[in-house]
Amino acid sequence: MPIDNIKKIVILKNDLPPISAEDNSYYVRFRIVEGLRYSPWSAVNAVSGITAPVVDQVSVAVDPTNKTVTAVWSPPAEYDIDTVFVYVRWTDHLQPSLPYEWRYVAKVSSTTYATVIPLTVELTSSISFTPTRVEIAVQVPTYPKVRSLEAELFVSDIKTL
Repeated sequence: MPIDNIKKIVILKNDLPPISAEDNSYYVRFRIVEGLRYSPWSAVNAVSGITAPVVDQVSVAVDPTNKTVTAVWSPPAEYDIDTVFVYVRWTDHLQPSLPYEWRYVAKVSSTTYATVIPLTVELTSSISFTPTRVEIAVQVPTYPKVRSLEAELFVSDIKTL
């Protein structure tokens, strides 16, 4: 029997949580509210996420005088992402065997990111180094905050500091 007062709602993409870093999906669940009565929560449903657009025009500049690194990118026409996650990987060309890793550094609402070049980078409590190179990666926001190839917009070339 059809119910006359059913309301359909649309959830905007901007209101969804970040996509899963594992499989590029949104995980959502719902419940029905009728007056003061609430249904149990639904099972968790996976909804296909977005395909991250490829960003071709990327410029990363190193300013040795001010000790800064700045990344600027030009998004493609179909770019409709409000915020992005920025990851940085500092490395030392004199110590190639160290376990360098990408680090989440910022959530950005623009197409630029700038950072100060650190004097030292700590990998573990007993391993630190002076960076001589940098790479910057930008991706669609994910949960958890980890680098995801599926969510990647771009990775810069390695820049010497």
